[in-house]
Amino acid sequence: MIVACLAVTALFSGCSKDDKENQPPTCSITAPENNTQFTTGESITVTVVAEDADGAITEVKLYIDNVEHSLKTVFPYNFTINAGELTPGTHTLKAVAKDNEGAQAEATVSIIIVAVPETEAGVVINGITWATRNIAAPGQFVESPEDAGMVYQWGSNVAWSNEGPLTASDGNNTWRNLSETGNTWTAAKNPCPTGWRLPTKDELQSLISAGHTYTDNYNETGIAGRIFGTGGNTIFLPAVNVHRGYVDGSLYYQSYNFSYYWSSTSHESDNTKAWLLYFNFNDSYVYTDAVVRASPFFIRCVKE
Repeated sequence: MIVACLAVTALFSGCSKDDKENQPPTCSITAPENNTQFTTGESITVTVVAEDADGAITEVKLYIDNVEHSLKTVFPYNFTINAGELTPGTHTLKAVAKDNEGAQAEATVSIIIVAVPETEAGVVINGITWATRNIAAPGQFVESPEDAGMVYQWGSNVAWSNEGPLTASDGNNTWRNLSETGNTWTAAKNPCPTGWRLPTKDELQSLISAGHTYTDNYNETGIAGRIFGTGGNTIFLPAVNVHRGYVDGSLYYQSYNFSYYWSSTSHESDNTKAWLLYFNFNDSYVYTDAVVRASPFFIRCVKE
């Protein structure tokens, strides 16, 4: 009997808790959200949630573009970044959590840094202050009024090249057939510089009612488009003969110049569409219309 008991004891002594396989920790970044936009003067708080079911978290490291930024060894795992230390553009934040057995887990998000907003006085037309230039990357005006800029899908703050190779402002150049939901273009994804926003459908209609004239040689630049407004209160909206399709981002060409400019207003009954301004060389073809939200078009901002 004693021998049997010893055998049983020996059998089960090989199944101690210490021999169980270590479970890796979990890690997530809860703030900021992916593709959040910051200006160069802001302070960015990064919040990491790290847990270990069968042990303890010993450290959490934060990396910016794969370069170690800072380390935390105790909860809470909050990090602060000075946006002024980063160049304008898209950056990747990566958090790496390690447990007491050396196992690791990681999480990543992208953030967009924009330069301190440029001086843009705008032009008042029918009581609305319009920017004199289109939008390039998020938070940036193009350099001159005749520059068409980059294009955006409705509700998104990711900019796409309007011609040439397909490139995106967030660094992910794979086309995404985005169709944002909701009834309005949210402030969190507003691509306009600080103090500016997208116009509503009614504001676009007000711009049309202010009068407009087509030109194929704006200020002797050879650029076509429409001048809206009268007298000294006018803005120029460039037109192009090439646009990207929303299905795969491929380019399509026309024999004439035309253009689309988004509003922030969604369609009243079709949540796959939103309102925009369309025009071409013909004075009869200047109107607001509702089209598929995934379509990439230009943006002309108004003052908040």
